[in-house]
Amino acid sequence: MALAREGVQLALESGAELILAVGGGSVIDTCKAIAHGAANPGTDIWEFWKRRAGPTRSTPVGVILTIPAAGSETSDSAVLTNEQEQEKRGLNTDLNRPAFAILDPKLAMTLPTRQLSCGVTDILMHTLPLTITDSEREEAAKWEMGIVARYVLPIYQNYYNLPQGAYLRSVEDGSSAQEAGLQEGDILVGIGDQTILGDMTLRLARASFEPGEIKTVYFWRDGQYYSTEMMRPESNVK
Repeated sequence: MALAREGVQLALESGAELILAVGGGSVIDTCKAIAHGAANPGTDIWEFWKRRAGPTRSTPVGVILTIPAAGSETSDSAVLTNEQEQEKRGLNTDLNRPAFAILDPKLAMTLPTRQLSCGVTDILMHTLPLTITDSEREEAAKWEMGIVARYVLPIYQNYYNLPQGAYLRSVEDGSSAQEAGLQEGDILVGIGDQTILGDMTLRLARASFEPGEIKTVYFWRDGQYYSTEMMRPESNVK
């Protein structure tokens, strides 16, 4: 975050018309943040990742990819870490998509074996669903707040232009989720300080929700982001 903010300042001072990312996923995501900040100088970039504001424009980003891995060179996603607040968050918007990306496969083949292996693993983890047993899958579907949620796989995010998060397959009548205003078809993108970036973070978000606790829930509906307050009941309600 500190580096991205520094980059925003440099872009503004130089009147940059293009932000060029030379590197891998972290470099690209940082440049996406710089691009948003340079085009929206009145708003601190962390406000976008905290979903307290939405970028309305951005500076074009170009990519020279040095390692094939996260896929940020073609995606609408960007992940930033705020070192001061010890928080990692993701942001999905079409404004995140780079204007162009260049990768020379011959140069990629010169990477050290370990880096190349890590890149391949990263690609697989962003492409394949997490395999769990039927009993674990059934347990993961039961939320005490009256919802059944499933993480939106990357293939559906890209095809249907959906954000990262958990799709609400059902919302029980009279549940705390319904009282909070959530509806079937909404996509949870964050609970409290936990951004939902995959199956694991979805489980962590649920596990961090103590009985009787009220947390801010962030969700996506019909192309817009919203937030509401939701309580986990003391008793187990499906």
